[in-house]
Amino acid sequence: MPGAIKDIAIVVTGVIIVWGVLHFIFPTGSPFYIVSSGSMIPTLNVNDILVVGDAGSFNDLQVGDVIVFHRPAGEDRVIVHRVSEIQAD
Repeated sequence: MPGAIKDIAIVVTGVIIVWGVLHFIFPTGSPFYIVSSGSMIPTLNVNDILVVGDAGSFNDLQVGDVIVFHRPAGEDRVIVHRVSEIQAD
C-alpha cells in the first residue's frame, strides 16, 4: 500500500507541474478543456483533452482553425468549433 500512495503522489505532483507550466505558457483562465460533444468528429472526439492558449486577436484567424470560446449567453459553457467562413463586417 505505501508504494501505491507514493505512485499516486508522483502522478498528482506531475499533473500539478504540467498544469502550472501550461498555465504559465498559455495565460488563460484554464489551459485545459475536455470535448463534450461529437460535433468535431473526426478531428476531435468526445473526452479529448484540449490545451488552449489565448491567441489574442481575431485578426489572425483562418478558415480551418479550431477555436474555443465561452457561450455568448453566459460563461457557464465553453464551445469548440472550426472556423468555416470569415465574413467582413
